[in-house]
Amino acid sequence: MRGRFNDSTDLDLIFDTGADICVLYPSAGEKGAALTFDGVINNTGTGGTTRRQVSRDNRLEVADCLWMHEPVLYVEKQADHADGIVGYRVFEDRVVEFDYDRMLMTIRETAPQPRKGMAQAGLTRSGTLMSLDAALESDGTESVGPFLLDTGGTGTLIVNQAFASDHGLRGRLRKLGTGEARGVGPAVIHLDCLLLPSLSLAGFELRDVPIVVEVAGTDNPAPPGARCAWMYCSDST
Repeated sequence: MRGRFNDSTDLDLIFDTGADICVLYPSAGEKGAALTFDGVINNTGTGGTTRRQVSRDNRLEVADCLWMHEPVLYVEKQADHADGIVGYRVFEDRVVEFDYDRMLMTIRETAPQPRKGMAQAGLTRSGTLMSLDAALESDGTESVGPFLLDTGGTGTLIVNQAFASDHGLRGRLRKLGTGEARGVGPAVIHLDCLLLPSLSLAGFELRDVPIVVEVAGTDNPAPPGARCAWMYCSDST
């Protein structure tokens, strides 16, 4: 989405439910988003923890919405083509609705009445982020767990080593290939891509979903709640 920080021109921003703070990259500075740094904090996520500068008093404008005194984390390495990230806490007192067909994001003060074809699902806290229950099914076996909902990822479903091992996913699912995941930390996470016959959440079933599973022995120092993909298995219970 388009927005502005401080006196910048329009920036390309990602709304990320996997981020609890706003983030700016070097390209934002080139577009006038000047930051006054007043501290250093730990930035923890996929790949580990990195110490980064933070600016705690900034103005954010998105459409007709205005926020003052917003903290911003500065990431010195450019990510994709975005200028920055808008963390979910900006909208904690509002309702956000996505229409992916029309590429439209609507910000509301109150929740709309449920419409036909919609389902409500309760969210729970996993650290500072939000998770919901999902069920993975194959060969008549169902594996249920809490998964982080992360709109800042580009994958479908990423499952950690513990959950995959406890539920025997590698022995039951067909392997499609391999891959890697990178996040805010220095480590690279090695992954196997597997074909999941059925994924169920909030009463909806998705068939033949490619998912990725952390390779056994991969050193991912990120704690539960790390942002890595659209949904991330947050524990093995």
